[in-house]
Amino acid sequence: MKKREVLVHATDHAVLRWLERAHGIDVEAIRAHIENGAETGAAYGAVAVQIENIKLVLRDNGIGPDGDVLVTVAAVLPKGRIPHV
Repeated sequence: MKKREVLVHATDHAVLRWLERAHGIDVEAIRAHIENGAETGAAYGAVAVQIENIKLVLRDNGIGPDGDVLVTVAAVLPKGRIPHV
């Protein structure tokens, strides 16, 4: 059988499970930490919250008053710094 050239893409889910199972990272503790950090801002209708120099971006998923979803995180850059693209 001839070896074929392939590219494999590891999904975010696979990376999380690898960190959790191969390296003992407590993903659920991290999830709880960032959710707790976002809750106060979300309660006041914020679309983003900053904790630990990280911006948490929220979106209302339309399922009621407690239905916000944390959709992404971004580094907060020092003033005047241009983000790397």
